[in-house]
Formats: sequence, structure tokens, C-alpha cells
Amino acid sequence: MFTMTTRTLIFLACAALLCAGCASTSRACAAGWTQLDLNNPQAALTLFDQDLTDDDKIGSLHAGRARSLYLMGRYDQAAEAYGQALQLQGDKHQWHIGHGNTQLALGKPSEAFTSYSAAIELKPFSARAFYNRGLARAQLGDSEGALTDYSQSLVFNPECAEALNSRGVAWAAQQDWPAAVNDFGLALSLDPLLSEAYSNRAAAYYAQGQAELALQDLNEGIRINRNNPQLYINRGRVLLDLELFADAASDLERALVLAPGASAVWDDLKRARRGTTDDDALAAGP
Repeated sequence: MFTMTTRTLIFLACAALLCAGCASTSRACAAGWTQLDLNNPQAALTLFDQDLTDDDKIGSLHAGRARSLYLMGRYDQAAEAYGQALQLQGDKHQWHIGHGNTQLALGKPSEAFTSYSAAIELKPFSARAFYNRGLARAQLGDSEGALTDYSQSLVFNPECAEALNSRGVAWAAQQDWPAAVNDFGLALSLDPLLSEAYSNRAAAYYAQGQAELALQDLNEGIRINRNNPQLYINRGRVLLDLELFADAASDLERALVLAPGASAVWDDLKRARRGTTDDDALAAGP
């Protein structure tokens, strides 16, 4: 009934930390990483390309270019640029992480898993590499492996709310609802504004027949983030099951405004508008 969500990949807070060797190569390279810190990937890409015309054998230039392309949504080109960077300097664990992130964005979790594993081999205490590899494992349907990686990530960074939220999703995939509820609660204790955790905990509560607790979490999640369609979808489905049809229809309509491509919502919205949870009545037509 519910769809649980995790946040996206964890990156370094400061993009310039990914630059190895820029200070010894050119001002343009260092300036490119500064532009990435300022969230200006197009300007950064121009600077990296400028330096690459003079010397294309510097790994940090290709890595900077890859990061810029990734932020611009040009994932195929980003993957190629990370590959070039790693051919020149294969011992940079953060570039393996970036390559893995790009592979995940391309819908290639197996390749992402390989990249994150390479990063872990180079830096066995990288919380980010373990967390992101957990995401790859989850996409591969390996919830047990995801649990292991999220847990290892939390050993190195125990106050990562996103890792706790994702581990809760992995527990839910195994239908261990109490463990899932616990992790979502821990995530919210660290980040009370993590709306995904409210949505996910609501799903875990509802799976255990605790509709009122589910509604409380969904209400709080929507209070925090009124632009998250999944919160409206989940609350609409709870309200539909409780036969509060008008309220359910309102939530599901709002979800479709926020996410017009959420075609799976339409059947639930039709039920709500007709005041029925009966699939046979739905199949009977308008």
C-alpha cells in the first residue's frame, strides 16, 4: 500500500575537498572547485575544460568536470569523466564514490556497487561509501546486505539521520516493523525535519494496524514539507481505508498536482471520488 523513500546520496559537504592536486596545477582548477562549492556547475565546467585544453593528464580536472556534469544532470558524460579521472589516479576513494553515484543516477546499481566497493577497499572507514553502497544493494533487492552497509556506516557516523532512515526502510523490506519504527524514530530525533522518516514510520505503523499513529506522522510530515507528494499519497490511502472519502480525494488530488506522473494514484482517487473501497465497483466504470 505504501511506498517508502530514502534520501539521495550523501556527498562531501565541501566539493573542494575532492580536489587532489589543483593547488599545484592551476588557478583555474582551484577556481573550478570553488565554483562547485558555490553551486555553479556550469561556471566550474568552463574552468575545468579551459585547463584540460592545456593538459588532459590531470585527474583532478577530469574529476571536477565529472562532478560539474553530474550536478547538471548529464550523467553519461559524468560517468565517462570519472572513468578518465580514475584511469589517471585510481587511488582516490572519493572519485570512486562519485563514479558510483553517477552509476546509480543512470539506474546501474551493480556498477555502482562495484565503485563503492573500490572506495571501501581504499578507505575502509568511509561512512559515505558504506551508506551509498547500501543504497545500491537496496536497489538490487539485497535488503540484508543493505542493512549491513547502513549499520557499518552508522558505526563511523552514528548521527547520520539519512542512514537511520534508510536502514529503517531495509528493516521494513524484511517486514521487521518494530525495528523499522525504531530506526525512523532515531532518525527523527537527530533531524526532526526529515519528512521522509515521518512518511516511512507512518507506513510501518499502518502495517501493524496503528492507523491513528500513522495519520499523526503523516500530518506532521506534511506540516514540515507541503511539497512531498508521497506524504499526500500515503495519507490519502490511509484516509481511503478509513472511508474518509472526501479527505482522501483531496490528498490524492494534491499529490497529482505535485507529481503529475504518479499514475498509480488514479485508481485510489477514483475510489475516493466514488465513495468506495470496492475494486468491483471501480471496474464497473464511471
